[in-house]
Amino acid sequence: MKWAERLFVFAAATFIGLAAAAMFSGSRSSGLSDCVITLGGIASNDTGSKTAPSPVGIRVTYAGVDRDPDDSEPRLRFVIYNGLTQPISYRSYRPDTPTPRLKANGDDLHSSSDCGIGMQTFNILPGGSAEIHVYKYRFVERPGKTDQITASFYLKPAFANEFETHTSEPFLLPDEFRESIKPNQY
Repeated sequence: MKWAERLFVFAAATFIGLAAAAMFSGSRSSGLSDCVITLGGIASNDTGSKTAPSPVGIRVTYAGVDRDPDDSEPRLRFVIYNGLTQPISYRSYRPDTPTPRLKANGDDLHSSSDCGIGMQTFNILPGGSAEIHVYKYRFVERPGKTDQITASFYLKPAFANEFETHTSEPFLLPDEFRESIKPNQY
């Protein structure tokens, strides 16, 4: 008889536990689906915090200046965001230094280039991003203090035949970086 009672208690406990788990998981998933509300292109959740919407397409964004941890030289930071549904790729010697095309006020700046031998292909997955850097040696001449600088990078969507140029919004070079450029230094 004890065996039948134990089996009944086990079955009842299992049934009650599964029912409780289903009840809580069901309410939790329906609550999460109502959590994100879009207001004027900005997503907001019930806690009031806001997140920016993900860009559509490929986006190149200037992200300021930092210093190389190896030699503390100033370098420009950019973020390439892949808002496509397929990977994009670029060619470079290192994952953070693809060759830029630099312009000041819409005119090409004289800059150093790469020969291409030994370059590798790097990928940015859909929805992913890569932080890249432009070092001062890329500038053969020093831009003016008020020059609007743009940096373009050659990126290739997965099924495209050729690389495409994607350009940052114009920005002013920070004085620290601009002053570190020595004309004809390389």
